[in-house]
Amino acid sequence: MAIRLDIGCGYRKKQGFVNIDMNKNCNPDILLDISKKKLPHKDNTVDEIYCDNVLEHLNEQQIEFVLSEFHRVIKKQGKITIRVPYKTSTGAYYWRHKIFFGYYGLRDFDIEQGKSIQIRHLPKFKFKRRLEFRKGGFIWDYFFEVIFNLPKLCFFYDTTGLCYIFPAQCVIFELKKV
Repeated sequence: MAIRLDIGCGYRKKQGFVNIDMNKNCNPDILLDISKKKLPHKDNTVDEIYCDNVLEHLNEQQIEFVLSEFHRVIKKQGKITIRVPYKTSTGAYYWRHKIFFGYYGLRDFDIEQGKSIQIRHLPKFKFKRRLEFRKGGFIWDYFFEVIFNLPKLCFFYDTTGLCYIFPAQCVIFELKKV
C-alpha cells in the first residue's frame, strides 16, 4: 500500500493521503510541526509527498531541515510536489510569510545541474518547475501560463518587470528521487 503524505494539510484534507499539520484544530491524522520534528516514517518508505503553501512560512534553516526530511523518507522514484506563492503574487505578501519564491526559488537550497538538482549535499532529484497563473480572471492568464513556462522565457519573465505587471499565482516544484 502506497504511503502518501500531505504536509500542512490545514482544513482541506486530501483523500488517500496521511494528512499532517501542526494545527490541532484542523484535526490532522498526525499532529506535527515539521520545521522542528522529524517525520514519523522510516527511511525510504514514502511514495509521495504533497506540500502546498507551507515552505513560505519557514526560515532558511527550517526549510533545509524539512527538505532533508523529505529526502530521508521518500522512496527512490518517489514524487515530491511543493507549491508556494509566486514572489510577486498578492498571496506572497501575507504577514506570516518569511521567504519569497520565484521560478528559481529553490536556488538557495540547490546546486543545479541540467534537469537534476542537489539540495545542499543531498543526493540528486529529477526536477521540474512551473508557474501557475490564476484562472478565470483574465483570458491572458491562460496564455501566460503556456508562454512563460517555456524554457527560455521563464528566466526572462522571472528577472524582468513582467513578473510584477502580470504576476503568477504560484510556482510548483516537482522532484523525483533518483
